[in-house]
Amino acid sequence: MSDRSQLIETGKPFKFDAERDAEFERLVKRYPTRESMILPALWLTQEQEGWISAEAIGYIADRIGTFASKVFEAATFYTMYHLHPM
Repeated sequence: MSDRSQLIETGKPFKFDAERDAEFERLVKRYPTRESMILPALWLTQEQEGWISAEAIGYIADRIGTFASKVFEAATFYTMYHLHPM
C-alpha cells in the first residue's frame, strides 16, 4: 500500500499552462498507450510548478485516464520527481 502522507495538497486546482498543454498533446500522439504518458506528464508538471502536488497527481490521472495511485507510484519510485516545493 502506498503511503500518501508525503503528498502536499495546495488547496488550488492544478492545470497545465498553454505551453505544457500543447506539449502534452504533441507527446500523447507518440506513445502507444495513454498510460505511457505518466512519466512525461509528471515531468511537464514539475517543469511548470517546480514540484508535484496532490492536485497535480489527480489532474494527470484524469487527463491520462488512469488511477491516481498509478501516477503516485511512478512519482515516488523515481527520485527525479519532487513531491515538496524546492
